[in-house]
Amino acid sequence: MRVRELNDRLMMAERAFADPDGLFGRSWYKHLIYGPSKHNDYGSKSFPGIDDAIEEAKKLSTSDSWHSVQHEIWRVSRAVKHMPHKCSVANSHNKAKSFMYSINFS
Repeated sequence: MRVRELNDRLMMAERAFADPDGLFGRSWYKHLIYGPSKHNDYGSKSFPGIDDAIEEAKKLSTSDSWHSVQHEIWRVSRAVKHMPHKCSVANSHNKAKSFMYSINFS
């Protein structure tokens, strides 16, 4: 049962990094920690939303564009902050399932 619990925690951790709104301008990419690079067709990026916002802010050099960088950093930090809670919810759900399976109905 330990392997199942670990697998569920890892699954919930990955889900915690997926944002329903997706990346700005590429909403079909949901993962905030890794994804394809917008600036390199063959590469991937860590924190692609932050990277995209930084590249855009460098080009535009406006306060709004740098505010977008701050917003992308906030989105990632929010996901990281809420990840332990989402993983503990998965763990408590698994404990309830384990308890139900251990009941002897005879």
